[in-house]
Amino acid sequence: MRRLARLLVAALPLLPAAAGADEARVATGRALFVANCQECHGPTGEGGAGGDIRGMKQPEVARATRGFEQMPAFDLGEADLAAIVAYLAAN
Repeated sequence: MRRLARLLVAALPLLPAAAGADEARVATGRALFVANCQECHGPTGEGGAGGDIRGMKQPEVARATRGFEQMPAFDLGEADLAAIVAYLAAN
């Protein structure tokens, strides 16, 4: 039990850094989303010409960005896709 308590206390300084990293990922995802997705999917992915994509997981987004029906292909890496998914999840 003491070992767990020490581990938790040692991890406390990491929590703000993790939150900051999440905020940075969401901000990056927003920028990528605005540049690549917003025109068809609306400002938060709620729909429009491209349909509602809120709640999509990274594998689904990756598949769609390779080109799907009327959707064009995009050259986005895994980190970019993760950021877009983080942005969608935050909204």
